[in-house]
Amino acid sequence: MAEIEACCYVLDVGQNTSIEELGDRFVPFLDVLREGRPEIQLLATTPIFYNAELWSTNHQKGVNEKRRITSSAVTERKAGGYQSVYLLDASDYLWSDFTDGAVDGGHPNDLGFARMAERLGPVLAKILGIGEG
Repeated sequence: MAEIEACCYVLDVGQNTSIEELGDRFVPFLDVLREGRPEIQLLATTPIFYNAELWSTNHQKGVNEKRRITSSAVTERKAGGYQSVYLLDASDYLWSDFTDGAVDGGHPNDLGFARMAERLGPVLAKILGIGEG
């Protein structure tokens, strides 16, 4: 990915990885991207809300741990001097009526992706300085 020229990388991490994989791989991944492309904006998102969080304490704990890992990694990198590294809490991307925005309680449908874009668009515009002034 660090070989791809871009103005911003959006890192949607944690959805399909185990807690252990995310914990072991995310920080080195950020380091590789920053080393390869120090000028590019990095926006990491926490995992989106899954309906299973409503009824499964184990699932809720696991997703919250992934959110914590992602958030901590970004916070630590910023504290260590990384420039242009941002975090977006995506746990509320699809709003409270998530079932309307999901195919199966976990995967967004057209409405879900539209809502994600509504949330992501303004964040990216701010990071990239688009539409200001």
